[in-house]
Amino acid sequence: MTETVLNYYEDAEFSSRPDEVTRRKDSLAEVIEYFDEKQLLFSPNPIPARDVFVQRMESLANGQPVEVICFNCIDFTYKARGGNYPEAAALNDTESALVECFREELIEAVTQLRRLGDPKVTIVVPDSELTDGNVFNFSQKEKDRQEIGQRIREDLSTRFATEGISVMLWSDFLTSRGLPSATEYTQGNLPLVMGRYRKNVKDMVTNSQSYFLGKGLREDDIAKVAPAEIAIRSAWYLAMYAGEGQAMADLGNAVMLNFENDGKVLAWSQRGAQGQNSQQEILPIITPADTRRFKPWKEGLKIKRRTVAPERKRV
Repeated sequence: MTETVLNYYEDAEFSSRPDEVTRRKDSLAEVIEYFDEKQLLFSPNPIPARDVFVQRMESLANGQPVEVICFNCIDFTYKARGGNYPEAAALNDTESALVECFREELIEAVTQLRRLGDPKVTIVVPDSELTDGNVFNFSQKEKDRQEIGQRIREDLSTRFATEGISVMLWSDFLTSRGLPSATEYTQGNLPLVMGRYRKNVKDMVTNSQSYFLGKGLREDDIAKVAPAEIAIRSAWYLAMYAGEGQAMADLGNAVMLNFENDGKVLAWSQRGAQGQNSQQEILPIITPADTRRFKPWKEGLKIKRRTVAPERKRV
């Protein structure tokens, strides 16, 4: 435990309340230890930007606002379209949502944070995924996609209402915090992706092809899609994640709770937060769960649905 944490409450504000000094000092140390242990249990690396994380916990314990953000990405199905980029259709399925799988871990993490103060906890539905035609080749009309985003937000809001956790569309979140739009953040990070990280874009071609195979597309259909188109759409995709990281950095008081089993999400959020001129980690990203559990959990849910559906039909 750092000296800063141990001495944080040895100030004039609390000097006349020794019991409060001891309680909050112990809580601060215990909460940081909790997240350190969770991170090392489920991740090969310590908390990124841990020194910043400690500062944010100190701020929270001192009554200052701290944003705790958890992204719940939208699921898509894909159809092959000859040599064109596969068509994406957004799904409205909150029963198999990421935050539903890790509900207990999310609530436990929030409970720990609330030992220190009143964090602004928000599950974010990234509706930028529903509008960015540079990344996706959509099969649905934009109006229909936006309605899906609203329904996901409303359903998740109901599911987490008793926990006091807010659910917002990314577009609304950015507006409410006085930040630029997701489109502006994405466009602003494309030069970063195509410049310093251009090699990563080339690597994403194979990665995207494997992703489409996992989504049920045939190998020969994927082979018909021009690698150049996959590359440029991948670049926009990475810029979208980098833009999310930059937005969280711009908040100045954010901590990200991650349940994605995808290293690209963490890496590009951090790169966007860093910007063009820094390699130093500045965005605290905590992974308090075994994210590998999501895929088998979701597959099990699909199997359960298939077995239940015929029984309902017979009735």
